[in-house]
Amino acid sequence: MNEEMKQIKHELNEKAKKLDFIFLFTNICLTKDIKIKEILEKLIELIQTAWQFPDSTAVRIKYGNIEYKTENFRETNWKLMEKIEIMEKVLSIEIYSLEENTFLPDEKELIKEILNRLKPIIELENLKLKLKEKKSEGLNKLSMLSEKSGLSMQELIQTTVNAELEQFAYVTSKDLQEPLRMVSTYVNLLSKTLKDELDDETEEYITFIIDGVKRMQKLIDDLVALSYISKEGKDFKPTNFNNAVELAIDILKEAIDDSNTVITKDELPTILADESQIIQLFKNLIGVSIIFRGEENPQIHISAKQIDDYWEFSLHDNGVSIAPSYYERTFVNLQRLNMREEYLGTGMGLAISKRIIERHGGKIRLKPLSDNETVIYFTIPIIK
Repeated sequence: MNEEMKQIKHELNEKAKKLDFIFLFTNICLTKDIKIKEILEKLIELIQTAWQFPDSTAVRIKYGNIEYKTENFRETNWKLMEKIEIMEKVLSIEIYSLEENTFLPDEKELIKEILNRLKPIIELENLKLKLKEKKSEGLNKLSMLSEKSGLSMQELIQTTVNAELEQFAYVTSKDLQEPLRMVSTYVNLLSKTLKDELDDETEEYITFIIDGVKRMQKLIDDLVALSYISKEGKDFKPTNFNNAVELAIDILKEAIDDSNTVITKDELPTILADESQIIQLFKNLIGVSIIFRGEENPQIHISAKQIDDYWEFSLHDNGVSIAPSYYERTFVNLQRLNMREEYLGTGMGLAISKRIIERHGGKIRLKPLSDNETVIYFTIPIIK
C-alpha cells in the first residue's frame, strides 16, 4: 500500500511540474517585446525542469541553422524528438536521457504542444522583420487592418500572440482537470475503503496527495481565470468603484473576519470599466494583503486621485514588505516568492490583477515604505 501511495504522489508531482512549466512558458512568451532568440534560450533551461529527472535530461533546440543546447548536452540512445516546419525553416526539439530510457508517456505530447504554440509566435516575429525591410502587400493589409481596428500594428501583432497564448493556457488547463479529478476520486476511495487498515505513514501520504490535488486545482482555476480576462471580458460601462470595493469585501468576509482585517477607503470615482473585473481586481489585491500580513492585524486603506487624464488608485497595507529585486517577479513571472508553508495561495493573484489593469489600459506598481508597510499603485485611464 505504501508503494502505491508513493507512486500516486510521484505522478501528482509530475503533473504539478508540467503545470508549473505551462505557467512559466506562457509568461515568457507574453513578455513585452521579447525576441524569439530569448524565448528559445529560456525555454532550453525551462524544459529540463518539467521532465521527470532534470539532472539527467539534456535538451537541444534547432531553428534553421541556429541551435541551443543545455550545458550537459550529449546524444544518447534514449531520445524524444519532434519537429515542425515554420516559414521554410525547421524547428526541432530533442530530449535525451543521459542515464536510461526514463521518459513518461505524456512528455512526448508536451513537446508537440510547445512546438504548436511556438509556431504562431515565430511566424509573427518573422512577419515583423519583413515589415521592417519593405512595404509589402502584407504590410498594406496589416495597415488596413490596423486602421479598421484602431490599434497600432505592434498592438495588433501583440494582441494576436496574446490570444494564441491565452487559448493555449485555457485548453491545457482544461486537459489537466480530468486526470486531477481521477486522482482525487481514487485517493478518497482508497482512504474510505481502507480506513481501518492504514498506518500513520500511509495516512500522511494520503494527506499530502489530497493537499497537492487541492493546490493544483486552485492553480488550474487561476490559469483559466488568467486566460478569461481578455477572452471573456465584458464591455466597459460606468462603474462605481465604491460599490466594487464593497462587493469585493462581501466576497472576502470570512477571511476578513478571521484575520481581524480593518479596511477603510476614501471616496472613489465612477469611471468606464468592466465592473466584474474591477470587483475581481479589488478582491485579489485585498486578498493578497490579508495573506501577506505581518504580526499585527491587517489594516488596508484604499484611495484614489485624478492625475491629468487618468485615475491613480492606491492600496496601502501594513503587511510584509517585498525586496526591490523581486518587484518585477511579483507581477510578471507567475511565481511564488515565498515557501508554501509560510503563506497560502498560488502566487497568481497579482499576475491576474496586472492583466486586468492592462486590459483597462493602465499600469500597476509596488512601493514598500518600510519592513511592514506596502503600497500598491495602479492607474485606470479616463475614457471619454
